[in-house]
Amino acid sequence: MKVTVNQVFRDIHTKDVYEVGQIIEMTDERYDEIIENLGEGFIQVVEEGFPKMIKRGHYELSNGEQIEANKQEAVQAEAALSAK
Repeated sequence: MKVTVNQVFRDIHTKDVYEVGQIIEMTDERYDEIIENLGEGFIQVVEEGFPKMIKRGHYELSNGEQIEANKQEAVQAEAALSAK
């Protein structure tokens, strides 16, 4: 998952310092650990919209369909779904 940093903190595992506004990728377990140790004000989950990139050249649309396409084609496919 991706999270946005709301308050500066130092990662106890990596010793990296995360600054306000920074977006970082982490596991659900790591997210839960940070919330448990620091509280809910330090990080916030970034809501990801569609299309979601699964891997390079592969996207998932809001209807669950997975397509092989570039980003622009995936955005157009998602827009076509929304227009229905």
